[in-house]
Amino acid sequence: MLSQKVVMVGDSSVGKTCIVSRLINSQFNSRSVPTVVAQYHQYSVTVNDISCDLDIYDTAGQDQYKSLAPLYYRGASIGIFVFDVTIKKSFENLPSWIESFKNINGDEKIIVIAGNKIDMPQETWQVDPIDVDTFARNCGYQSYMTSAFTGQGINELFLGAATQLIESRHSVAITEDEEAVPRLQPKKEESKKCC
Repeated sequence: MLSQKVVMVGDSSVGKTCIVSRLINSQFNSRSVPTVVAQYHQYSVTVNDISCDLDIYDTAGQDQYKSLAPLYYRGASIGIFVFDVTIKKSFENLPSWIESFKNINGDEKIIVIAGNKIDMPQETWQVDPIDVDTFARNCGYQSYMTSAFTGQGINELFLGAATQLIESRHSVAITEDEEAVPRLQPKKEESKKCC
């Protein structure tokens, strides 16, 4: 059983807690209050016959608690960076959140972008999904459009993140195995000379 730490990161009120609630409890909590202290949840997923426990930390996004978020980043294998599609600033703030995460964990961790609240009328959207896709692709991240309200994209978000993690671990293991075995060079045929 593989156990990995996941942190939910992003501005306040983008729906991080609601996403986790939808995943864990299969319900939307309309009375969700802003997170002050990180909340912990565990979710199990199976990818290619490999069971993985995701230890999910839902961090606070309010400015006064922003300095505490990096305390929860340490040791995380996956960072899920959430923004609200109806608030452009929450999308524009993602690079700052990601930089803070990378400063603690380095560049080799899994980073996933989640555009939340896609259930809202499209005329209220301030972020174009094409811009999200372009940003994610240019940075080498996966992106998902989600709705904690309807549940759309939530399971795919976590399954996709876990799949990416397991596949990256598998490729690292293969690379390490290849490096551990010395490569033999073909033996050069010696030319036979007559005396």
